[in-house]
Formats: sequence, structure tokens, C-alpha cells
Amino acid sequence: MSRLDAAGTFQLLARILDGTPKFDGAACAGRGDLFDPVEPDEHPDDAEYRTTAAAQLCRTCPALVDCAQWIDGLTPARRPAGTIAGRRAPRTRGPGRPKKENTAA
Repeated sequence: MSRLDAAGTFQLLARILDGTPKFDGAACAGRGDLFDPVEPDEHPDDAEYRTTAAAQLCRTCPALVDCAQWIDGLTPARRPAGTIAGRRAPRTRGPGRPKKENTAA
């Protein structure tokens, strides 16, 4: 595994975020804790409270229409988990690196 310098880290982050829209005035800005997907060890009452609060915040958001159009334009595999555009999207795969595909040599 190689170590990235500051410039390499910046370039990597820029590639990861490329194509992610910036919604001016989005109500979720700075509130990622509400919108994260439910964790396996999270208490169900806490998860319900948090995701309900996120969905309510979305309903009043000036960027809701743009956000919904963005998420609808992504393939299911590219959609992030969590509460987005007022919808709860479950985590479809575990966090971390994807598994390498087994290929015949």
C-alpha cells in the first residue's frame, strides 16, 4: 500500500467527489449525522428518531427537487445509503472496499 502526499490526497478526493452536486441552501448541510445510514449496532429508537428528523428536514429543504432528481438519475449501485431527498435508502452492501471479482486466469 502506498502513502499519498497532500497533493495526491487532494486529487483522490476530487475524483471521488466529481459529479456530486452542490445544492445551494440545502438543509442537510452540516447535518450529516442525521442522514447517515442506520448502523447495525444503533438502537432502533435512536435510528427511527434520527431518520425521521432527517426526512422532516428534507421536506422543508429548498433543494429537495434538485436532490430528488439527482438521486433518481443515479443507478441503484451508485446511490448512497441513508436518508436522501426525504427517502430512506438502506445500505445494500457493507462499508469498506468492494470485494475483488473472481476471474479465470
